[in-house]
Amino acid sequence: MKKIIIIILAVLALGAIGYYVTNSNDEMPDGMSADAEIQTLANAVITTEQELKELEVQVTNGTLTPTAAIAARAKLETRLETLTTAFSNSEKYSLTQIQREAMVATLDTIKNVLVRYQDTLVAVDTIAANDTSNSSSGKRGFVGSITKAFVKTVSDLQVEIQDTVRDYEPVEIVLDVETETHLEVAEAAEDQADMEAEARVVASSTTETELDMESTTTVETDMEATLDTETISETSDETVLEVQ
Repeated sequence: MKKIIIIILAVLALGAIGYYVTNSNDEMPDGMSADAEIQTLANAVITTEQELKELEVQVTNGTLTPTAAIAARAKLETRLETLTTAFSNSEKYSLTQIQREAMVATLDTIKNVLVRYQDTLVAVDTIAANDTSNSSSGKRGFVGSITKAFVKTVSDLQVEIQDTVRDYEPVEIVLDVETETHLEVAEAAEDQADMEAEARVVASSTTETELDMESTTTVETDMEATLDTETISETSDETVLEVQ
Protein backbone atom coordinates (compact mmCIF):
# COMPACT_ATOMS: atom_id res chain seq x y z
CA MET A 1 0.00 0.00 0.00
CA LYS A 2 2.87 2.33 0.92
CA LYS A 3 4.57 1.78 -2.42
CA ILE A 4 1.32 2.33 -4.33
CA ILE A 5 0.83 5.71 -2.63
CA ILE A 6 4.43 6.69 -3.42
CA ILE A 7 3.99 5.70 -7.07
CA ILE A 8 0.78 7.75 -7.33
CA LEU A 9 2.53 10.78 -5.82
CA ALA A 10 5.45 10.34 -8.20
CA VAL A 11 3.10 10.18 -11.21
CA LEU A 12 1.31 13.35 -10.09
CA ALA A 13 4.61 15.16 -9.55
CA LEU A 14 5.95 14.08 -12.92
CA GLY A 15 2.67 15.24 -14.46
CA ALA A 16 3.23 18.69 -12.97
CA ILE A 17 6.78 18.74 -14.36
CA GLY A 18 5.51 17.63 -17.76
CA TYR A 19 2.86 20.35 -17.75
CA TYR A 20 5.52 22.92 -16.95
CA VAL A 21 7.88 21.73 -19.70
CA THR A 22 5.00 21.81 -22.22
CA ASN A 23 3.55 25.20 -21.30
CA SER A 24 6.35 27.27 -19.76
CA ASN A 25 7.75 28.77 -22.98
CA ASP A 26 4.41 30.32 -23.98
CA GLU A 27 3.74 31.80 -20.55
CA MET A 28 7.31 32.92 -19.71
CA PRO A 29 9.18 34.10 -22.83
CA ASP A 30 11.71 35.99 -20.67
CA GLY A 31 12.62 33.02 -18.47
CA MET A 32 14.43 30.80 -20.95
CA SER A 33 17.59 30.39 -18.85
CA ALA A 34 15.61 29.30 -15.81
CA ASP A 35 13.48 27.13 -18.08
CA ALA A 36 16.59 25.34 -19.32
CA GLU A 37 17.77 24.60 -15.77
CA ILE A 38 14.36 23.31 -14.69
CA GLN A 39 14.13 21.15 -17.81
CA THR A 40 17.56 19.75 -16.92
CA LEU A 41 16.19 18.93 -13.47
CA ALA A 42 13.14 17.21 -14.91
CA ASN A 43 15.21 15.17 -17.37
CA ALA A 44 17.68 14.14 -14.66
CA VAL A 45 14.89 12.97 -12.36
CA ILE A 46 13.15 10.99 -15.10
CA THR A 47 16.44 9.40 -16.21
CA THR A 48 17.41 8.56 -12.62
CA GLU A 49 14.09 6.88 -11.95
CA GLN A 50 14.36 4.87 -15.17
CA GLU A 51 17.88 3.71 -14.29
CA LEU A 52 16.80 2.70 -10.80
CA LYS A 53 13.85 0.81 -12.25
CA GLU A 54 16.23 -1.15 -14.50
CA LEU A 55 18.58 -1.79 -11.58
CA GLU A 56 15.66 -3.05 -9.48
CA VAL A 57 14.92 -5.67 -12.15
CA GLN A 58 18.57 -6.77 -12.23
CA VAL A 59 18.73 -6.97 -8.44
CA THR A 60 15.52 -8.99 -8.32
CA ASN A 61 16.73 -11.36 -11.04
CA GLY A 62 20.16 -11.67 -9.44
CA THR A 63 21.90 -10.53 -12.65
CA LEU A 64 23.59 -7.38 -11.31
CA THR A 65 27.32 -8.07 -11.09
CA PRO A 66 29.72 -6.26 -8.71
CA THR A 67 31.43 -4.55 -11.66
CA ALA A 68 28.08 -3.39 -13.05
CA ALA A 69 27.04 -2.17 -9.59
CA ILE A 70 30.23 -0.07 -9.34
CA ALA A 71 29.46 1.46 -12.75
CA ALA A 72 25.83 2.09 -11.75
CA ARG A 73 26.91 3.93 -8.60
CA ALA A 74 29.21 6.18 -10.60
CA LYS A 75 26.42 6.95 -13.08
CA LEU A 76 23.93 7.72 -10.31
CA GLU A 77 26.48 9.96 -8.62
CA THR A 78 26.72 11.93 -11.86
CA ARG A 79 22.93 12.28 -11.94
CA LEU A 80 22.95 13.65 -8.39
CA GLU A 81 25.64 16.16 -9.33
CA THR A 82 23.52 17.27 -12.29
CA LEU A 83 20.54 17.79 -10.00
CA THR A 84 22.57 19.79 -7.51
CA THR A 85 24.12 21.98 -10.21
CA ALA A 86 20.80 22.69 -11.90
CA PHE A 87 19.18 23.59 -8.59
CA SER A 88 22.02 25.96 -7.74
CA ASN A 89 21.94 27.57 -11.18
CA SER A 90 18.19 28.13 -11.04
CA GLU A 91 18.65 30.30 -7.95
CA LYS A 92 20.40 32.91 -10.10
CA TYR A 93 17.06 33.89 -11.63
CA SER A 94 13.91 35.53 -10.35
CA LEU A 95 11.56 32.61 -10.76
CA THR A 96 7.89 33.00 -11.55
CA GLN A 97 5.24 31.12 -9.60
CA ILE A 98 4.98 28.34 -12.19
CA GLN A 99 8.74 27.89 -12.16
CA ARG A 100 8.82 27.62 -8.38
CA GLU A 101 5.99 25.09 -8.50
CA ALA A 102 7.94 23.07 -11.06
CA MET A 103 11.01 23.03 -8.80
CA VAL A 104 8.95 21.91 -5.81
CA ALA A 105 7.33 19.18 -7.93
CA THR A 106 10.76 18.05 -9.07
CA LEU A 107 12.09 17.88 -5.52
CA ASP A 108 9.02 15.97 -4.36
CA THR A 109 9.59 13.49 -7.17
CA ILE A 110 13.23 13.02 -6.15
CA LYS A 111 12.16 12.29 -2.57
CA ASN A 112 9.56 9.79 -3.77
CA VAL A 113 12.13 8.10 -5.99
CA LEU A 114 14.50 7.79 -3.01
CA VAL A 115 11.81 6.25 -0.81
CA ARG A 116 10.54 3.98 -3.59
CA TYR A 117 13.97 2.63 -4.56
CA GLN A 118 15.84 2.73 -1.24
CA ASP A 119 16.09 -1.07 -1.16
CA THR A 120 17.51 -1.07 -4.69
CA LEU A 121 20.08 1.58 -3.79
CA VAL A 122 21.25 -0.42 -0.77
CA ALA A 123 21.38 -3.59 -2.89
CA VAL A 124 23.60 -1.77 -5.38
CA ASP A 125 25.87 -0.69 -2.52
CA THR A 126 25.97 -4.24 -1.16
CA ILE A 127 26.79 -5.85 -4.51
CA ALA A 128 29.36 -3.16 -5.35
CA ALA A 129 31.15 -3.89 -2.09
CA ASN A 130 31.96 -7.36 -3.42
CA ASP A 131 33.78 -5.99 -6.47
CA THR A 132 37.34 -7.35 -6.71
CA SER A 133 38.03 -6.74 -10.40
CA ASN A 134 40.57 -4.00 -9.65
CA SER A 135 41.47 -4.84 -6.09
CA SER A 136 45.09 -5.69 -6.94
CA SER A 137 45.71 -2.11 -8.02
CA GLY A 138 43.74 -0.60 -5.16
CA LYS A 139 41.29 1.05 -7.60
CA ARG A 140 37.68 0.09 -6.95
CA GLY A 141 35.87 2.76 -8.94
CA PHE A 142 33.41 5.07 -7.14
CA VAL A 143 33.90 4.42 -3.44
CA GLY A 144 31.13 5.47 -1.05
CA SER A 145 27.51 4.64 -0.42
CA ILE A 146 25.25 5.83 -3.24
CA THR A 147 22.35 5.44 -0.81
CA LYS A 148 23.88 7.96 1.59
CA ALA A 149 24.83 10.23 -1.31
CA PHE A 150 21.20 10.16 -2.46
CA VAL A 151 19.88 10.99 1.03
CA LYS A 152 22.39 13.82 1.47
CA THR A 153 21.57 15.31 -1.94
CA VAL A 154 17.83 15.32 -1.27
CA SER A 155 18.33 16.79 2.22
CA ASP A 156 20.65 19.52 0.88
CA LEU A 157 18.25 20.41 -1.93
CA GLN A 158 15.39 20.76 0.53
CA VAL A 159 17.42 23.34 2.43
CA GLU A 160 18.56 25.05 -0.75
CA ILE A 161 15.09 25.41 -2.25
CA GLN A 162 13.99 27.44 0.78
CA ASP A 163 16.01 30.35 -0.63
CA THR A 164 13.74 30.30 -3.68
CA VAL A 165 10.47 29.02 -2.25
CA ARG A 166 10.10 30.75 1.11
CA ASP A 167 7.18 28.71 2.40
CA TYR A 168 8.73 25.33 1.57
CA GLU A 169 8.89 23.02 4.58
CA PRO A 170 11.73 20.44 4.49
CA VAL A 171 10.91 16.88 5.49
CA GLU A 172 13.54 14.79 7.23
CA ILE A 173 14.63 11.86 5.08
CA VAL A 174 14.39 8.70 7.16
CA LEU A 175 15.15 5.31 5.66
CA ASP A 176 13.38 2.17 6.80
CA VAL A 177 15.01 0.42 9.76
CA GLU A 178 15.64 -2.67 7.65
CA THR A 179 17.21 -0.53 4.92
CA GLU A 180 19.49 1.17 7.46
CA THR A 181 20.60 -2.25 8.74
CA HIS A 182 21.38 -3.50 5.23
CA LEU A 183 23.25 -0.26 4.53
CA GLU A 184 25.45 -0.72 7.61
CA VAL A 185 26.27 -4.26 6.48
CA ALA A 186 27.10 -3.00 2.97
CA GLU A 187 29.40 -0.28 4.32
CA ALA A 188 31.17 -2.76 6.60
CA ALA A 189 31.69 -5.08 3.63
CA GLU A 190 33.03 -2.20 1.55
CA ASP A 191 35.48 -1.18 4.28
CA GLN A 192 36.68 -4.78 4.52
CA ALA A 193 37.10 -5.00 0.75
CA ASP A 194 39.09 -1.76 0.73
CA MET A 195 41.38 -3.04 3.49
CA GLU A 196 41.96 -6.28 1.60
CA ALA A 197 42.67 -4.35 -1.60
CA GLU A 198 45.23 -2.17 0.17
CA ALA A 199 46.83 -5.27 1.73
CA ARG A 200 47.15 -6.82 -1.74
CA VAL A 201 48.78 -3.67 -3.07
CA VAL A 202 51.31 -3.68 -0.20
CA ALA A 203 52.00 -7.39 -0.69
CA SER A 204 52.45 -6.91 -4.43
CA SER A 205 54.82 -4.00 -3.86
CA THR A 206 56.83 -6.01 -1.35
CA THR A 207 57.11 -8.95 -3.75
CA GLU A 208 58.30 -6.67 -6.57
CA THR A 209 60.93 -5.15 -4.26
CA GLU A 210 62.18 -8.60 -3.25
CA LEU A 211 62.38 -9.69 -6.89
CA ASP A 212 64.30 -6.54 -7.77
CA MET A 213 66.76 -7.23 -4.94
CA GLU A 214 67.22 -10.83 -6.06
CA SER A 215 67.75 -9.68 -9.63
CA THR A 216 70.35 -7.14 -8.50
CA THR A 217 72.14 -9.77 -6.40
CA THR A 218 72.19 -12.18 -9.36
CA VAL A 219 73.66 -9.53 -11.66
CA GLU A 220 76.36 -8.66 -9.10
CA THR A 221 77.21 -12.34 -8.64
CA ASP A 222 77.48 -12.82 -12.40
CA MET A 223 79.75 -9.78 -12.68
CA GLU A 224 82.00 -11.10 -9.89
CA ALA A 225 82.18 -14.49 -11.58
CA THR A 226 83.11 -12.84 -14.87
CA LEU A 227 85.86 -10.79 -13.20
CA ASP A 228 87.21 -13.91 -11.49
CA THR A 229 87.31 -15.72 -14.83
CA GLU A 230 89.12 -12.81 -16.48
CA THR A 231 91.66 -12.68 -13.58
CA ILE A 232 92.36 -16.40 -13.91
CA SER A 233 92.77 -16.02 -17.66
CA GLU A 234 95.21 -13.13 -17.22
CA THR A 235 97.20 -15.09 -14.62
CA SER A 236 97.39 -18.09 -16.95
CA ASP A 237 98.66 -15.89 -19.78
CA GLU A 238 101.35 -14.40 -17.53
CA THR A 239 102.46 -17.88 -16.43
CA VAL A 240 102.77 -19.02 -20.04
CA LEU A 241 104.91 -16.01 -20.87
CA GLU A 242 107.24 -16.63 -17.90
CA VAL A 243 107.75 -20.26 -18.98
CA GLN A 244 108.61 -19.16 -22.50
